[in-house]
Amino acid sequence: TPVIVVENGAVIDEKIKLVNISVDDILLAARQHHGIYELKAIKFAILERNGQISIIPEQE
Repeated sequence: TPVIVVENGAVIDEKIKLVNISVDDILLAARQHHGIYELKAIKFAILERNGQISIIPEQE
């Protein structure tokens, strides 16, 4: 099941602990795929079943 780990720029601490990823892992995915450098620019970050982190940016 996919797990939402960031919502509206805020990390969901209990979820990142549960799935054993870090804020750095989330920001790495955001930079690589969207050129995003700040959590506040992320609407949602989702840890997918395959282990990848999907980033949905905030709308400009």
